[in-house]
Amino acid sequence: MSFRDGSAPAELLSVQAPRFAMVGALATAVHYVLAVACVRFLGADPMWANGIGWAAAVCVSFVGHLKVTFPASQVPLGRSVARFAALSGGLFLSNTVAYAVLLQADLMPYHVALALVLAVQAAASFAVCRAWAFRSKHHTDRFGIRKP
Repeated sequence: MSFRDGSAPAELLSVQAPRFAMVGALATAVHYVLAVACVRFLGADPMWANGIGWAAAVCVSFVGHLKVTFPASQVPLGRSVARFAALSGGLFLSNTVAYAVLLQADLMPYHVALALVLAVQAAASFAVCRAWAFRSKHHTDRFGIRKP
């Protein structure tokens, strides 16, 4: 069941939100751990390390959201990949700008600044994924049953 404005009922949100949080936490952990490891063990610049962590996290995030968070999505794979890539690219751009500003201000260690930026990014990501990246013309209930 969906409303005229395309939003889903609270019961569907109650299923998707925890799943999104679980997948997002895994992707964020991959991003963070890989970025910090690149700096600490490879001597990489924090900005470059952030890009490496992001690239790995995007893969984890897309597959996780496709298979776990929004499994009933009727969006063709190519369209969801394109939408998710656009979303991820936009979030990476905003993440990079915010991270650069925090690093330049030198108010906190690089790993704390990265954690802060990633936390803010996660909240924005759920809303856009749900409303656009994995949303199809036809809505489904939580069991994948197609609704007009």
